Amino acid sequence: MEKKSVGVIALGIIFLVLGGVFIYGDTRGTVDYYQTFHKLNFGYLVNIVRAIGLLFSGLGVLLFRAWGRYLVIILSSITLGYCIGGFTLYLSPCSQRWGDQLFSLPIYADFFANIIIIYFFTRPKVRKQFK
Repeated sequence: MEKKSVGVIALGIIFLVLGGVFIYGDTRGTVDYYQTFHKLNFGYLVNIVRAIGLLFSGLGVLLFRAWGRYLVIILSSITLGYCIGGFTLYLSPCSQRWGDQLFSLPIYADFFANIIIIYFFTRPKVRKQFK
């Protein structure tokens, strides 16, 4: 039996926990993640779908299924798109929040975290565990 990566198992657990927190928070209205999309009508649905995707990807990663790894990469890519949208909406000179460092730090952290996640799950050593 091939040794499984501790990092993959840890990220699978983190994805499950985050998915549960986001579903709980969005259904109770306490987690306002990506405020830009909450102002739009489909923002609630986007966050619920993302939370369900995190739950399924966490399960797939813990079971070492290829679809779980693909789902992680897809969700991280979508989140990178949200971050780029946040950069352009909130950090542009036309925005009222221009120069607001307190808001931009979570966007930067989310951006770099998702780049690291995509890099981690596309490494050959990790990819081989999901075949």
